[in-house]
Amino acid sequence: MKKWQIIVASLAALLVMTITPLAVAAQGERATDPAAGWRLKGGLAIVAPRAALVNQEMSLGVFLRYNQEPVAKASVWAVVRDKIESLKQDARSLREKGLANVTEGDYQALLEVTGTFLGRTDENGKLSHTFNASGNLVLVAFKAGYFPDFSGLAVRELLAINAPRKAAPGEKVTIAVFQRGTADPVEKAGVWAVTRANLQNLKDRLQAVREANKGHLWEADWESVLNEHATLLGYTNEGGQVDHIFADAGGYLLITAKKGSLPGYAIIAIAEPTSGPAPADTRNK
Repeated sequence: MKKWQIIVASLAALLVMTITPLAVAAQGERATDPAAGWRLKGGLAIVAPRAALVNQEMSLGVFLRYNQEPVAKASVWAVVRDKIESLKQDARSLREKGLANVTEGDYQALLEVTGTFLGRTDENGKLSHTFNASGNLVLVAFKAGYFPDFSGLAVRELLAINAPRKAAPGEKVTIAVFQRGTADPVEKAGVWAVTRANLQNLKDRLQAVREANKGHLWEADWESVLNEHATLLGYTNEGGQVDHIFADAGGYLLITAKKGSLPGYAIIAIAEPTSGPAPADTRNK
């Protein structure tokens, strides 16, 4: 029993990603206009998480790259990652008149076409924002007179499961999947069951995927990974629910996953009912 709990706990640590800021900003394209460089005040640096959750506030900072001093009133934009190359190509044309002569209006005109304005940093160089949809984004920080900076950001929904803690073999079990933070039901999310015997294999597979993806899992092909070591119970309906009947007794780890989301999990025990009062239905919140 203890080994089962240890494996579940360590597997959960892999599944539920901890979103932490980077120690240094992601490397973006650096402008190197020699004619304008001496007139500029320095380059900006974004310090931001590599991933954020939908409907959960995230914070970022904008600093001077050479001395880490906070930069107030820097404009921050979010651009869909697929459009960032087009934005950079358009921005190169601005260099022809010298970056020191580029106004905030020039950059704003470009960014309004491909990006979403998140706001301006406060006197401490800080800005908070809440995203209401998932996506692969690039944050862009700009202030007239400075080299701009870019930082990648993956915004993901975090799924959660409501399911009985116990059920009997042959009993229909209703499993509900919802978005953590809003409790909105999630349609077309896959639900898998992992037996105790396959837990360690799944943990090892996820660890390998994490290492292959440079320490993170939010870009993992969850369906492919789970199909190797778990049994697909079905996909949720419009109400975010899927029904299943477990034929065999035992402990199972339920995992739900959907492309563009971070997976959720819950534990269920399938056993013959014992005599005495029925246990309360405790659900994963």
